[in-house]
Amino acid sequence: MEVLPSIEQCLMGVQYTHEGETLVRLIIDDQLEGSEYTLKASSQVGQLLQKLPQGDSQNLNMATYKMEERLPPYVACVRIAATLRHVQNDGSDCFVVMHIPSDPAKLIPFFEEKMARDPSKHRDLQANEAIPLFMRGFAQYPSSAFRAAMNCWTDHRIRKSPLCDIGDSEPTAVVLDAYSICYLAVANIAGYLLDAGILLVIPAATKEELKAFLTEISDDNFMLLGVTDEGRLFRTTASDLREWGAHVFENLRLIFDNASVVRPGLHDAELDVFTVKDAVDATVYDAMQLSISNRIPWFCMDPTFGSLHHGRGHPLVNAQAVLHREILRAPFIFEKRRHALVLYALGALPLPVTFQDLYRLANIVNTLAGFVLFKIIQNHGRAIFAAEGRAEILLNIIYLHLHSLFGNEALAVEASYSPWVTYDSYVFNHGLGLYLTLSNNSSAELRLAIAMQHMNRLCVDNQSFMRSLRERFFRFAEGHFMNWEVVAQKEISINEDRLRQESSLGNNETHTRPAT
Repeated sequence: MEVLPSIEQCLMGVQYTHEGETLVRLIIDDQLEGSEYTLKASSQVGQLLQKLPQGDSQNLNMATYKMEERLPPYVACVRIAATLRHVQNDGSDCFVVMHIPSDPAKLIPFFEEKMARDPSKHRDLQANEAIPLFMRGFAQYPSSAFRAAMNCWTDHRIRKSPLCDIGDSEPTAVVLDAYSICYLAVANIAGYLLDAGILLVIPAATKEELKAFLTEISDDNFMLLGVTDEGRLFRTTASDLREWGAHVFENLRLIFDNASVVRPGLHDAELDVFTVKDAVDATVYDAMQLSISNRIPWFCMDPTFGSLHHGRGHPLVNAQAVLHREILRAPFIFEKRRHALVLYALGALPLPVTFQDLYRLANIVNTLAGFVLFKIIQNHGRAIFAAEGRAEILLNIIYLHLHSLFGNEALAVEASYSPWVTYDSYVFNHGLGLYLTLSNNSSAELRLAIAMQHMNRLCVDNQSFMRSLRERFFRFAEGHFMNWEVVAQKEISINEDRLRQESSLGNNETHTRPAT
């Protein structure tokens, strides 16, 4: 923004020191009425400051004046106004004037210290699942519902509950709030609901806030400063958002362009709705009101509020069922699904994931897919594979991933977003470790031998891959202080038992075959 260096009847603004005290004044024409924040242009002090070079000092009437900076009048007015607001603050105003260091090397530590927050209090708020998600988000970002929601779905430190699994599983229209809008955008699945013919409904005020949020983050000058839990300053710029979040912009714009604004009809407001009004952001409250009055299911992303809403007889979307159906219906395209899968794998985003998804993920020759698979096993593996019969599915997924990467390591890093590190060893070690934990019904050596025999049967036609696989098992056993000779012997015994069983079944079939 261009600022005029002078305006009519005001020559300039000046910042100077008078006997060590820093002052900001406007130098004005003589015919104007003066004040304590102006200097007449023809006065002794006014004339001195107009001709005094920046940085120089000069005595006048036993006082020393030093010119610090010449300012455009508007800039000087802003500084004077800031000083007045700071001095006249009675303690109820959050506004404060800070004096930043002139040394650039001290600037970052200065902001890190000023922006630091109580880490224990912040962590408690993030991790306390006893506090509903909507309330935690509002407590952290009370002035911006969309910023709170976006932070919620991208920060793995904020504990989230599973999606709501009660309510209408086949809605024709759904009411959205900031959290459901941002969820659909971050997960890159807003188009799935639109393709299914589901009408997206938002209150008028929410659409206006979404428009303002889109304008803010689309601005080339957008920058957000923050401090990590370790006290380090970080920034997020518009270019950063465009680089990793282009799909977020697309989905937010898609929702904004296609959502219908519906105003709540007349209804008897319920007391329990009013009680939460001051504890959640306006988009959540408006969505609840619109759902109650117009009988449109609410796409609620907080199970606590969803249960409250549904328990009072108000329409609620079964988010788990709806998203599971629409994600399953869409083709699995890793380029489109990778954003949501990464956040799900890290524990930031609750997401319906099927075994079909895991098999397809394991079969993709891409290091990012390997990272996602590794993190899913590490963070969600016990919940996914603990049920009876699923441990063998885990072995199949591990095998499929190793087989798809074998000899194709160079192809796995071709995509621009692919890490330059392969994660097949992580998938194997964490996956096999989880298998041994879940099948804890015999000795570790026997369980490892069963896993090895299971995978060997899958790769009977690829001897080079079998040797590579066996080497992995050997290193795993060695690293976990197992007796490899015992493992190998138990594998032989398992194979012999299997052959005897197959032979016995073959003989039985021969004896029972009818004569021709």
